[in-house]
Amino acid sequence: MTRIGIDLGTTNTLCSYWPPGAKRPQLIPIPQPIGPKEKVDSLKLLPSAVYVESEQTVFAGRWVKLDSRTASEQKPYFLSMKKRMGTTYVREVNGLTITPEWVAACLLQVVRKSAENYLGKAIDEVVITVPASFSTEQRAATLEAAKLAGLPRSGLKLVDEPTAALCHALNEQGHELLSEGQHKQYIMMIDIGGGTFDVSIVQVIRNAEETLDITLLGCSRYNEMAGDDFDLYIAAFLLNRMEQQRGFDYSELTHNEAADLAAVTLYRAEEAKQKLSKLARESVSSPLRYNRDLMEKIQVPVEISAMGPLEAENYRDQLTVKDLGLALKRFLPDLLNRHKNREDKLYSYTIAKPIEEAMESVRQSSEAFAVFDYMDLHEVLLTGGSAHIPLLEMAINQIVARPPRTLTDTMESVALGASVFGAWVAGEHGELVHLHERINDSVFLQLPDGRFEEVLSKNNVIPLKNYPCPTRSLKIGGEGIYKQVELRLFLGQSAQDPFMAPMTTSHILTFPEPIPSGTPINIHCSVGPDRCFHFTFTARLAEGSEIKAKAKVVQDRTAQGLAHLPQVNLTRL
Repeated sequence: MTRIGIDLGTTNTLCSYWPPGAKRPQLIPIPQPIGPKEKVDSLKLLPSAVYVESEQTVFAGRWVKLDSRTASEQKPYFLSMKKRMGTTYVREVNGLTITPEWVAACLLQVVRKSAENYLGKAIDEVVITVPASFSTEQRAATLEAAKLAGLPRSGLKLVDEPTAALCHALNEQGHELLSEGQHKQYIMMIDIGGGTFDVSIVQVIRNAEETLDITLLGCSRYNEMAGDDFDLYIAAFLLNRMEQQRGFDYSELTHNEAADLAAVTLYRAEEAKQKLSKLARESVSSPLRYNRDLMEKIQVPVEISAMGPLEAENYRDQLTVKDLGLALKRFLPDLLNRHKNREDKLYSYTIAKPIEEAMESVRQSSEAFAVFDYMDLHEVLLTGGSAHIPLLEMAINQIVARPPRTLTDTMESVALGASVFGAWVAGEHGELVHLHERINDSVFLQLPDGRFEEVLSKNNVIPLKNYPCPTRSLKIGGEGIYKQVELRLFLGQSAQDPFMAPMTTSHILTFPEPIPSGTPINIHCSVGPDRCFHFTFTARLAEGSEIKAKAKVVQDRTAQGLAHLPQVNLTRL
């Protein structure tokens, strides 16, 4: 059995493999272009950037990302497309209809070929990580992209990124990660990546046999804030200071000048963020010990080449920890006025939002957790590429009322944890871990009057097989007899959820014989470990017999387009 773990990230994609007899997994190097003239090198990180030259020639990796930030002309680059997975986003390029799933398939195909070449054999099983906040549609889109990339259909598994990171931490630190003498513990996992700020809360039970039961209790839903967004605000901060020092108005630049300057500044902003995070980590023993002097003392240089309004000479500046705090002020809640700010719309877009969403998700899971509070947490663990950003750790400490612990290998922990998770589920490498997950969103039926009725609770632990959904209102309405009925199912937190999302356009039920009006319809649901739903519908006749309906799913653009995507031939890689 050849198994790999893949962290299909918004910013970077990584691949891991656990060699037989080894104590820990390792990363598989991925060949990719790193410069012009087809210069190729093998790197641990594959930037999730794709350039489509033609249907048969696609570039992916480091050089694509660098070129996209410094190119003087608009080209068909695709970056950070993970955020759009499972949506109706499309873009026409050279006669091709490009979707986020198509881009993800390109990246996964590069990873698959790299792993097969590195290991010298075909891949039998793949574990792909996804944000805990990913919806059912986004998870289904990820699986379709994996199949499109040629990964084995029968050996595909999905696991939440925070869960994978926790598996990596447990494998590295063993039971030392857990508090001594504690039979049951609650751990908050915060994964701050390039595209998502993902929060999960898990319950870990240490059994007498030294086995571990891990249960996902709750997770955040809001994932529109992460490293990419931080880069944008840092770039805006630098541009604003550049305007003041060089005496020009960015809004008055030509389109090309503005685009070029913004692209280069964004690249330098990301670079400065990474360097400043590394320098701060080396300079301060604890992120909770920042003071005014340190915040102004820790700094990194920023230089932007002469262009447009900067033709005279290069722009040079210094970015301090204090500057970083000012640039990211939008994401850091005013904790002194916390309760007041909860009524402010802007407060709902700070890092406090996904953290409090995860806590509320736990409270709603059952009556036993109705008063679950931050003081009930035993550990708060940070991981992800943006976990070391100065001041974020301090802000998280103030929100959760305890100092977070940043994991080692923050950039690699999710990818390595994917291999750990796959091995443990298969009963390999000696560790006995049982993972229990539950549905993040309830399933609702839309009634004729527009109201919603819950048919499957989010509190159900998965996997579920042929689970009978309680329905009181699902009957064939109108008058007469019918052979076809249309149903609409939605996902949401409650019947009043303003962000209720349709699972598909509709389900068309066709019965083998006419059904009279008023006939009740029973729904049975199966949910696999990947949290993808499968429904069966039966009509219960007056005499007690049942007739099973043939359900046709009328899918949206994304699902229809995937079936017709061309196979990508990465000839020049």
